[in-house]
Amino acid sequence: MSGLNPGSFGGLALGFTKISAGLLLLSLALFAYERALIPIYGNAPTSFLFNKMLLATVAMAAVKPINVTASRNWLYAATLLYLAPMATYWVAVWTSRRKDPLWGPAVTHLVVLSPMVYTFSTFVVEIYVSIASPRRSFRTCAQGLESFR
Repeated sequence: MSGLNPGSFGGLALGFTKISAGLLLLSLALFAYERALIPIYGNAPTSFLFNKMLLATVAMAAVKPINVTASRNWLYAATLLYLAPMATYWVAVWTSRRKDPLWGPAVTHLVVLSPMVYTFSTFVVEIYVSIASPRRSFRTCAQGLESFR
């Protein structure tokens, strides 16, 4: 991150602000995604694999097998947020025609939910790693406390 200086209290506050923005966007997107699938599949099939897919995708983002820069990550996030409503509807409609209450939501979660969660989680993990280095965390907290005197 170019504008993030982890050694200063302002850099730490900026990092936490970016993390909060990423988590807020992710939570709103997940809320809308789940509410869009419930009329098509019902509550039980939609929520059966929802948490498991969410946990697996966040764990994959934490391990981070794909290296993505922050600017590309924002581009991918914006593109996915733009495409998510239509993709959610059409993938759910196409998979519901198979009349399988387990695999329909699973495929929809895999195609629509996983890329969206992976993108936002990668952004949050990158920001967290850049501001929460173990060597710098004590020094950053001490500098933040010094600035309040």
